Amino acid sequence: MARTGVAYSGFSPYYGPPDLREYIEVKLTDSLLPNRKYCVTFYASSADSCRWATSRIGAYLSTDSVYSTNGFVLNYSPQVENPYGNIITDATNWTEISGEFTALGGEKFLTIGNFYNDANTDTVTIGNYFLYYAYYYIDDVSVIEMVYDTANAGGDKTICEGDSVLLGTAQCDGCTYQWLPATGLSDAMAAQPMASPAQTTTYVLTLTDTTTTDTCTCRSVSITTDTLTVYIDGCPPPPEQPVEVYNIFTPNHDGLNETFYINNLPAESRLIVFNRWGSKVYENNNYNNNWDGGKVPDGTYFYILTLPSKERIHGFVEIRR
Repeated sequence: MARTGVAYSGFSPYYGPPDLREYIEVKLTDSLLPNRKYCVTFYASSADSCRWATSRIGAYLSTDSVYSTNGFVLNYSPQVENPYGNIITDATNWTEISGEFTALGGEKFLTIGNFYNDANTDTVTIGNYFLYYAYYYIDDVSVIEMVYDTANAGGDKTICEGDSVLLGTAQCDGCTYQWLPATGLSDAMAAQPMASPAQTTTYVLTLTDTTTTDTCTCRSVSITTDTLTVYIDGCPPPPEQPVEVYNIFTPNHDGLNETFYINNLPAESRLIVFNRWGSKVYENNNYNNNWDGGKVPDGTYFYILTLPSKERIHGFVEIRR
């Protein structure tokens, strides 16, 4: 039975002397890209009534067709092949043959067969059948690019002393992470640890990605690194904003400008207000912009504002209801 679907192909990798061969060749759906890794996978099963079995089954990828009409060995080196000595005798199940290779670029054809002469082809007799050769069926052939994630520590960070910052990027499938040094990190094995270094620190991320796809059983490891630096800044408090005293307020219960408002007023500032005859009408040692004039009449008043720094600000404010 076919491994999947309802059909498969067949060929003879060993005919007996003198070096006769059959091959299966197919044009790929697209050319391969240079310096990219690809996984080649196919499955083989021995025919029921053949006399010989071999391990010499491989796949060769080329920019042009290698088709030949002479029926003899094609003198090419397959990029992917069944391990030598692993003779496939199973005529019931399918044996996977897979491997990865890095493309030179432009490969467009895939050829499957035995690329060795008889002297370099291992064989065993599996039966005294009338088919005096080895014969194999081939199914589920695929050539798939192996795409890897690469280490991305993120850009350099600057934080205030005692603060934390998130490093890295989201977790990728099949990836493991190692951050060095581990000092100041919430988890040195996490994709995105929190960093709280006590001093400026450069971290190195090593990402190990094992790529596996649903239709390709090749497994290959890619190890990449990336670095970033977390800079520690003393982060002094921002400069104080200048104090601004508004010189009029209108406590008429319309919800607008109801109190004597002082912008950027520091806490624990002392306010004293006098009328035109020098009598004190209001005093508060920790003014918080809440004086609405009380019961004093409309008019102009003199104020003295003493800040926590001992700086004194004075002027006039008008009450207008």
